[in-house]
Order: sequence, then structure tokens, then C-alpha cells
Amino acid sequence: MLTKKQIRKNNQETFAHLGRQFYERRLSQKMTLDELAMKVSVSPHYFDQVESGKAYVHWGMLSYLAGFYNCKIKIELEDIS
Repeated sequence: MLTKKQIRKNNQETFAHLGRQFYERRLSQKMTLDELAMKVSVSPHYFDQVESGKAYVHWGMLSYLAGFYNCKIKIELEDIS
């Protein structure tokens, strides 16, 4: 069983990895944070936090961003024992 500290660390790593992927997608489309925020109707500050891995991304926003960037979400479960 994972401790709360281990769960928090795993979540931070996951959000940092997701944020980096969103950042790279945005750059590949030559879009600024302000342009993305206007298109998605969310503050640029929130996306800055998402891309830096500091913000929690709920499932709805994750799904919406994947659709916006025209990509799929892949989740893998790994054995930690």
C-alpha cells in the first residue's frame, strides 16, 4: 500500500509529465498562452501552472485539451510491488 507521501510524489510526476507534453504541443502549434487561454476560455495563469506541473488537471479539462490538441490520452498501470 502506498503512503500519502508516495501518492503525492506520483501525482506530481504525472502532472509534470502531462504539463510538459501540453507545453510541447502548444509550441508546435506556435500558440502563446494568451491565445490558448482565449480559445479555451481559461486564464493564462492556469495554463502556465498546468504546463509547469503545478496545477491539478481534472478529467474534464484533460479530455478537453486532448481534443483541442487532437491527441489521445493513454493511461498505463504499472506494478509497483
